[in-house]
Amino acid sequence: MGLSYDNFSQIGTNLSPRVGLIHEINDHHSLKLLYGGAFRAPHEANLNVINNLVLLGNSNLQPKTVKTWDLIWVGQWPHTGITLGYFETRFKNAIVEIAGNGGTRQFKNEPQGPVKGLEFELSHEINAQWLLHNTGQKRTG
Repeated sequence: MGLSYDNFSQIGTNLSPRVGLIHEINDHHSLKLLYGGAFRAPHEANLNVINNLVLLGNSNLQPKTVKTWDLIWVGQWPHTGITLGYFETRFKNAIVEIAGNGGTRQFKNEPQGPVKGLEFELSHEINAQWLLHNTGQKRTG
């Protein structure tokens, strides 16, 4: 378990929790359920860009927040390990550059759809000198 507290005088405060539960099914199999939140305050360049003909700052930007959870199966044997997980991430107040008039761009908060997907990892020790390791991810959103 964890908790992050962010406090920015001009922007505000945010609490970001992190929780993980692990259930050992037997000697070779376990399940993990993970949840976490994150916070990203707009930085100075997002808020107060000045004297730039192309990119404009936006002093009204809100912080970006992220909430994500994962469900992961882990298989572990003497020379082989496999993980297969599903994840889902949701965003609030994403900070993006939007095209404006006359070729300018400006930072704005915009809705962003969730990102979902599967992750896979395989490790196999062939011998003391060789380890095969492969990862993959399939995402939507």
